[in-house]
Amino acid sequence: MLGAGLAEAAVQDVASGLNDVGGFGAMTKGLSGALGIALIGLPLILPVVILVWLYNGLVDREERVHSAWAQVESNVQRRSDLIPQLVQTVSRYLEHERETLREVTQARAGSLDPLGQALRSVVEAEQRAIQLGEEAAPQREAKLQELAGAEVELDRALGRLFAVAESYPQLRSADQFLDLQGQLEGTENRINMARVAFNRMAEDYNAAIRRLPGSLVASLGDFRRKAYFQASDDAGSAALHFE
Repeated sequence: MLGAGLAEAAVQDVASGLNDVGGFGAMTKGLSGALGIALIGLPLILPVVILVWLYNGLVDREERVHSAWAQVESNVQRRSDLIPQLVQTVSRYLEHERETLREVTQARAGSLDPLGQALRSVVEAEQRAIQLGEEAAPQREAKLQELAGAEVELDRALGRLFAVAESYPQLRSADQFLDLQGQLEGTENRINMARVAFNRMAEDYNAAIRRLPGSLVASLGDFRRKAYFQASDDAGSAALHFE
């Protein structure tokens, strides 16, 4: 009898506990319900997640464009800081030479005019580039085009000044003039590299807002196509090129 009692106690009636609160059956139903809700909500949540991901991706690309443009501006500012020093150095040389040559003959003093004209061209081109640089931005295509043209003119004016300076050995041998020339040439190389980087970032961004599904997301925000800063070296003006 004792053995029979223990055997009965050891047997569990599983069927009777399936629907008990907190029982195994209730837990299974709870998990099934949560899974069902998740499966129903997934088609609603997933598009929102994708939309946010695509939108943030366009924001990141646009910020990289602005960052690249800031690098262009930084190097252009460095050149703008160097040019007044160059102008001052050449101006001092011109003043000294004119005073010296005037005592000999007025005709010889007039031989400095090509250098003075080249210097004035640099000053005028620099002033125009500074004015346009303050107005230009990656999305302002017309202003960026004008700035590109002004940059070409400034580069040419500097080139003419250095070419004319070859005829003045004393100026060419001056340490400060040579140092400024080297710094300006190095800065020009950095500006060109920064422009290439800017165009690369602009190309990546422009492609992203034109491709699907990026174009659909771009239409929801203020994502505008960026202009490329590409100056033509063999033309009198610069033009922006769109791929």
